[in-house]
Amino acid sequence: MELAQAPSTVAAVAVLVLGVIVALKPTALEIVGVTAATPLGRTEIRAVFGGMFMAMGAVCLITQHPYAYLTSGALWLGDALVRALALLFDRPRLAEGLAVLGTGLVIGGLLMSGFWTR
Repeated sequence: MELAQAPSTVAAVAVLVLGVIVALKPTALEIVGVTAATPLGRTEIRAVFGGMFMAMGAVCLITQHPYAYLTSGALWLGDALVRALALLFDRPRLAEGLAVLGTGLVIGGLLMSGFWTR
């Protein structure tokens, strides 16, 4: 791995690790206000934030393909765009909303940097 690829690789590892943590313990997202009121809600948290994040990070790390990084980064940046709009419409706690938005922007940007360096 070249030094220029390190940021995107670190981001892919972070996404994979976050996915594993949430799949095993869906209550981990309570720190940013994401909770589940029902067993099906916990299943959704495990599947979306756990399974999909694990797959996203793993595909980047296993294939090392630029388009895997581009797609994963675009997904995170698309998520950030909707979160920015949700700050206006849903009015979540500002600190939590900005923290999650910032995280999405950073991870998305880092993942997309892997497209340009491979």
